[in-house]
Amino acid sequence: MESAIPNLITWVVPSVDAKASRAQRNSRMTSMASLPALRVSISTTSSPGAHTSTPSPAPSKVQTSSRRQHGRLGSTIDKVKDGIIEDPTLCKFDPTILLCCRNTTNMTNCLNDNQVQQLQRIFSDYRFPNGELIYPAMQPGSEINAVDKLYAGAPFAYSDDWFKYVVYNDPTWNASEYGYDDAQAAQDLNPGDIRTYPSSLPSFKQNGGKLLMYHGQQDNQITSFNTNRFYEHLRGNNTYADMDTWTRFFRISGMFHCSTGPGAWVLGQGGNAAQAGIPFDAQHNVLAAMVEWVETGVAPEFIEGTKFVNDTVKSGVDFTRRHCKYPARNTFVGGDYKRPESWECRA
Repeated sequence: MESAIPNLITWVVPSVDAKASRAQRNSRMTSMASLPALRVSISTTSSPGAHTSTPSPAPSKVQTSSRRQHGRLGSTIDKVKDGIIEDPTLCKFDPTILLCCRNTTNMTNCLNDNQVQQLQRIFSDYRFPNGELIYPAMQPGSEINAVDKLYAGAPFAYSDDWFKYVVYNDPTWNASEYGYDDAQAAQDLNPGDIRTYPSSLPSFKQNGGKLLMYHGQQDNQITSFNTNRFYEHLRGNNTYADMDTWTRFFRISGMFHCSTGPGAWVLGQGGNAAQAGIPFDAQHNVLAAMVEWVETGVAPEFIEGTKFVNDTVKSGVDFTRRHCKYPARNTFVGGDYKRPESWECRA
């Protein structure tokens, strides 16, 4: 099933006059983020297809349990126990390890059968009965913040409104009756031709356009797996070297939805600590990297993110990390894990 371009900050910049002012350059840039067009899973804790609802596990318990296991399994895959999942595609989470034993009397640190099933749904691809993909699984690490909205056991407000006022134009539509037929209805309607999942962008490429994408690897609203999927869909039969001439994608470890998180998430994007505290240069700032790529032809090989102590600029820098150009991933090579030179980008 085709879906909207994943939620990421995307700067799309055609070639521009190097003499243009920054304001003029900015006016020619387009920031794209996904719309809730096919966010068809009204709540990831509802029954996946039938018109029934399954009681959701206690959000705080799910968060604690899954976060503990993801931290143990995902964060240490890169040989560093820092609470950051460098590459969630490597974290193979099996919720059944959290299942309470038959004779367990203290249920605080384990889950019952229903709760385990809910976690399995959250961290599995969402598909039609025939196997067709509706939406990729949420990635490990998302539970830290998603428990407040997406995994809260209630309809996700944006999706609820989308079906009520766009797909059906019926404010009485009841999200508790959501099923596969609703997913198909949204797919068939494609209101306003909103589906944005191109397999190629020939005109943009031929006109000298440059596309720089990045996505937080612990996004709590839109799975980062969909960005990998989109990039590969766009690549098709082209080589990664071919793609590098006009499109580059960076996976930002430890970043939540657009900003914040345990990782080095400050890249010059708007909001919170990101608007200050780092230089406006191609190494540390995604906008500066794009400008340099367009105006001088020097494309970014990595983006060095910054993590401030308590996400507060005045408290100083905690650490920085160079986020790799896809498909490479950050690999720890030894030393102080908070120093960028202790990591290498390896395919």
